[in-house]
Amino acid sequence: LATTMMMCIEPEGVMEQELAFLDVLARTASARLEVGALTLSDAAGGQLATFRPRQGVPLTGVIWLATGIRNAANEVAAPVAGADVTINFGPDGRLGGNAGCNQYGASYTTQGMSITITNPVSTLRACAEQALNEQETAFLQALMEAVIYRIDGDTLMLLDAADAVIAV
Repeated sequence: LATTMMMCIEPEGVMEQELAFLDVLARTASARLEVGALTLSDAAGGQLATFRPRQGVPLTGVIWLATGIRNAANEVAAPVAGADVTINFGPDGRLGGNAGCNQYGASYTTQGMSITITNPVSTLRACAEQALNEQETAFLQALMEAVIYRIDGDTLMLLDAADAVIAV
């Protein structure tokens, strides 16, 4: 590791923090990147540090995992157990992922925190459960209704024109 040799005196404790962080980096034997977290571990597999994205992380380059989708009853509910709903925004203005049982794709544009998602299409595989069909319909509808996105830590929220959460 190489660093500058600048002495940090303020705020109090920052020098100790820096030395501890450099020690973690020197002891790191592996890194694991998961949705919303980077974990550094030592040679024995012990966790040394975990990093989460800062608010304002880029929308692209992350596979977002839904924890709630607005349903037909206008409630944000957890996805069907075992049926992960994902979304991945590409830098080319295309997005895609899994809606629970089918893969989907769409086009998107952003300006500031505004988002427009158009032309969602999905594969036509028959879902085993009616709840999955309803979830996929609700999720694809939510994508088309999204007008704002917010990123808070490792959480992406899609909101409608009334500023109500439609997917998180």
